[in-house]
Amino acid sequence: MAKLWHEGKCSQEEVRSAIGVKCDVVVVGSGSGGGCVAGVLAKAGLKVLVLEKGKYFARDDLSLLEGPTLDKMYEGGGILTTAECNVLLLAGATLGGGSAINWGASFKTPSHVLEEWAVVEGLPLFNKGSQYEAAMEAVLSRLSVQPDPGEENLQNRLMWKGCKKLGYHIVHASRNSIADHACGWCGFGCWNGKKQATSETWLVDATTNGATILSSVSVNAVLYRNSAQGKKHQAVGIVANMENHDGEGLLFVESQATVVSCGSLNTPVLLQRSGLRNPHIGKHLYLHPVQVMWGYFPSDGVSSEVTYEGGIITAVSQEVANWQRGGHGCILQCPSFHPGVLSVIVPWLSGKDFKKRMSRFSRTAHIFALARDHGTGSVSIGKHGRVISYPFLDPIDHQNLVDGGEAALRILIAAGASEVGTYNRNGDSLSITEENTSAQVEEFLQKVRSRGLGKLETPICSAHQMGSCRMGKDPATSAVDPNGETWEVSGLFVADASVFPSAIGINPMITTQSIAYCIAHAVIKALS
Repeated sequence: MAKLWHEGKCSQEEVRSAIGVKCDVVVVGSGSGGGCVAGVLAKAGLKVLVLEKGKYFARDDLSLLEGPTLDKMYEGGGILTTAECNVLLLAGATLGGGSAINWGASFKTPSHVLEEWAVVEGLPLFNKGSQYEAAMEAVLSRLSVQPDPGEENLQNRLMWKGCKKLGYHIVHASRNSIADHACGWCGFGCWNGKKQATSETWLVDATTNGATILSSVSVNAVLYRNSAQGKKHQAVGIVANMENHDGEGLLFVESQATVVSCGSLNTPVLLQRSGLRNPHIGKHLYLHPVQVMWGYFPSDGVSSEVTYEGGIITAVSQEVANWQRGGHGCILQCPSFHPGVLSVIVPWLSGKDFKKRMSRFSRTAHIFALARDHGTGSVSIGKHGRVISYPFLDPIDHQNLVDGGEAALRILIAAGASEVGTYNRNGDSLSITEENTSAQVEEFLQKVRSRGLGKLETPICSAHQMGSCRMGKDPATSAVDPNGETWEVSGLFVADASVFPSAIGINPMITTQSIAYCIAHAVIKALS
């Protein structure tokens, strides 16, 4: 504390009033990575302290309203973009992290990704029959992942209908919830606890086994002891700001090990702010860029069913995923849209057009194309704070998203939409009638293809951020070693999606928790 005061990082008064805590392991973050690590470590008998910058919302505290939820439970209040303004970012910022507000899709890491990480990246952890496969099974079991979609909602049924008519690939998507979990509000938190977020699973394990969780705590820096020249430093804890009855106070935590699990947008910033200088910290950011297509299905006058209710992702198509050739293509899924979020990406042509689009919201089905990105971005500390950069789409990613968008439109047309379209700034759409010829449809699809995705004309979104502290076998090519430990500081581990060596092309929750599960056991081994 005295050292921080002398360096001008905190006042003498702050040091005097600071709270000091000792534990075996401090975990920064409570999402898929941090929650899993905390549960495993506490169950192993370690004294664990979990620090979360977001607030805790019990089930009864959830508003299930877009405005308050985005403001309080999402990074940046739900309005976050890259520096180039070319990608809209959604990320959790509450107890439970992304697992609290995601849509529940739960997929094993694809076999071609594991092979790539094992062979190309040289990481034995991901070899067939390795510890990682056992970790995946443990995670799937703890999250009660199952493939039964129950009664699928209108949007997913339409996707099934279109895929079947075209002969496209489609299968049910596994979820971390029971079959009858079909409210459609998962993005605003789970009011009945049926979705197995970390707050319902790993964090329960952690507190049951003696761990302490503090929310509304912002960690300023990781503390470490200087080492002799040529030797690694040794992590000794963290310093943070925490809310108290007087406003904010300093919290110092002394620990034998520190685990950073702040997510791919925040973990590199904390490490950089703490003085780590590995050049790969903050690099290799993958976003799984998404393009959304829509189709309007007028009510038949009998059914009052709407597209935004029911299970969210209960189906997935790999028709254009190229999984047999490395997976750098697009998967197709249905999103969860509510009026506020949708209005952000609807193009403005006129007041009349906007009103028409929004008035048809409840019967407008959406399918998105999600790319396993080849290109990368970065996270760094700029003059005014965090900078998330993602230069314009890699040519391969651009082509894959164009192909994926076309496939989504074809599915919606085949499913019987009366009108289909894109969210390009030109508001491209096509009314489907019995008089339409196949040539007219192809002409429209060609027009959509020719527009492409450049010049900020088409909204691109991201709900998956990965890779900004990539794992590897050499500090010359990675930020952390095969155990998740930073190359520069002993006892400092990273356990979240930022350690992915590459994008995976599918919803990353299970992969994040499986890697975190392995890193948790590496921490146990290091402390023993």
